[in-house]
Amino acid sequence: MFLVTSGAFSLRAAVVLGFLLLFPLQGLAAWRGLEAARSLAYRAGRVQQARLGQFRQAVERSATIAELQSQLASIQAPPLSAADQRQGLPALKADLLSQIKAQETSLLKQAGPRVPTEVLIKDSLRVLLLAPLLAMGYAVSARRSTPPPLQAPVLP
Repeated sequence: MFLVTSGAFSLRAAVVLGFLLLFPLQGLAAWRGLEAARSLAYRAGRVQQARLGQFRQAVERSATIAELQSQLASIQAPPLSAADQRQGLPALKADLLSQIKAQETSLLKQAGPRVPTEVLIKDSLRVLLLAPLLAMGYAVSARRSTPPPLQAPVLP
């Protein structure tokens, strides 16, 4: 009978230990999630920079408004509006290049899209708060459900 009680105790201890191991596992998961989000934000920023570079090259290389329109179509940029096409090419180029410069400056200040750290922190805190509560709850319920040890009847 002692072996059964001992085995049940070790099983309960293993379950409680399992709940407590959620701390380092959740910390690792949160760290990896933040790194993945930062990496994704960095790649998105690089894509935006490359796209602005293509747009800048299209504007700088064009000799006429029609050529600019065709180069913008080749890089799948929005077409020029009728008001833009009525401007002279030097004024249009200066306007587009200033807009590109403003976008590049904004992109550098922003340093890529915002990493969703609030969501990761909230999820991590939820798990970190629930892990000890679950461990304590399981330990208390296992302790209460343990049958008392059998005693031999006392003979008169």
